[in-house]
Amino acid sequence: MEYYLEIIIVVLLLTVVFMLSKISNLKKEVLETESEKDKADIKEKHTAMALEKAKIENLRFTLNPHSFKNTLQTIEHLAKKTYNSVNSLSGIFDYMLYDAKNKFVPLNQEVSFAVEYLKLYRLRLKPTVNVSKKLSQDALNEWGEKKQIAPLIFAHFIENAFKHGDLNSSDSFIQVIIDTIDENTLVYSVRNKIAEKATNKKGGLGNGTFKERLELLYENNFEYDYSVTNNVYTANLKLTINDK
Repeated sequence: MEYYLEIIIVVLLLTVVFMLSKISNLKKEVLETESEKDKADIKEKHTAMALEKAKIENLRFTLNPHSFKNTLQTIEHLAKKTYNSVNSLSGIFDYMLYDAKNKFVPLNQEVSFAVEYLKLYRLRLKPTVNVSKKLSQDALNEWGEKKQIAPLIFAHFIENAFKHGDLNSSDSFIQVIIDTIDENTLVYSVRNKIAEKATNKKGGLGNGTFKERLELLYENNFEYDYSVTNNVYTANLKLTINDK
């Protein structure tokens, strides 16, 4: 009887030890699971915080006030450019409607008209087209109010240069020169590159009535010629102009 009792006690002890071991393992597994869950939660929180921070930084970049300021400055520049262009166009219309009715106008008015006319046409060109002008300031200062010239004389060459010139090539150019060679002679010259097909046109480029107008206004007191060399069209005009 005692023998069986001892066996039962041993079995019970073994069972208790096994159960304690099982409980310990379960507790360990629970702790490990909770630890992994905590790590996952922490990682998820860090990821969420990083995403939120990225969103805030992205929004801050998108709404950067410097970007708005730069945009406003660009709009302001375009507005000023538009205003100046409209103002130039208004001045050109005034000159054509009122001053050009006269047979002759002061030289400085015709030169101012030519400069504004050139600026207006310049807006249509690509940045690669080189447009330059050479004005004799000494002559203009001395002659500006004293000498007279037929209105819209300068417009003819400028219009032809833009109308018939090659404005698509990388080496395209338009050059306008207004100068004097003596106390009564004005020199006006316009050079521009032209397309290959334009070199075969007869009678020059532009309106054939221009020379007739010169003959009516200046009789024999002018020289007008043009030439084409290496796809460069050059128009030259010498005028004897008088005081008012």
